[in-house]
Amino acid sequence: MRATTRLLLACWAFAVAWGCGEEEEPVIEAAYVHSVRPAPGSTVCPRQDITVVFSRDPGAVRATRADLEPAEQSGTVRTLWAGYYTPIELAWGDDSTLTVDYRYLPCDPQAPTVIRAFPEVGVPVPVADLEARGIVLAFDEDMDHDDFDWPEELHVTGPPGWLWDAPVTVDGAVVTVGPPEPGVFEPGQTYTLRGTVRDRRHGIQTGVRLTITTEGGGP
Repeated sequence: MRATTRLLLACWAFAVAWGCGEEEEPVIEAAYVHSVRPAPGSTVCPRQDITVVFSRDPGAVRATRADLEPAEQSGTVRTLWAGYYTPIELAWGDDSTLTVDYRYLPCDPQAPTVIRAFPEVGVPVPVADLEARGIVLAFDEDMDHDDFDWPEELHVTGPPGWLWDAPVTVDGAVVTVGPPEPGVFEPGQTYTLRGTVRDRRHGIQTGVRLTITTEGGGP
């Protein structure tokens, strides 16, 4: 009993000074930047990709004069679109920061281009296929889906007096007009999609036009 009491007193005295039977929590080192591409001081174009590699996942990263793209990212790599002004400032964690300076070069980015369309140009399409899929335009880059009024910019016209107030959805580089309700399109008719589109990265607008001919309608 006395031996046990002495052991407990000794443990209590040790705990006051150092802790008794408790493991110290490991200190987690804050994430730091391992590399930046292109290297700081390089010449870049506005909206060009910038890749920042961290030593470990830094959690939420905040950017000034650049845009995280996509906005939600995780892991050790963060991708940004360069802005139009310098320097770029990054912040993460409690007080970690990084300032990166570049030389900006005015560039002439290309307008978005249609690489695939449904219906195909010059190929008559069954009305049932139009009703199932709508009109689909696939571009060579992602299209603006946040700040662009697609229903106001794209119009589908047909026979005299016919106008379709079409819904428009954007998924990355694919723009879908419709699909229409049954009865909107009729067999043996010609319709025209025309309007303006805008890409997401540079905000460049360009005109599009697609002629659609439906099958059937003969005697």
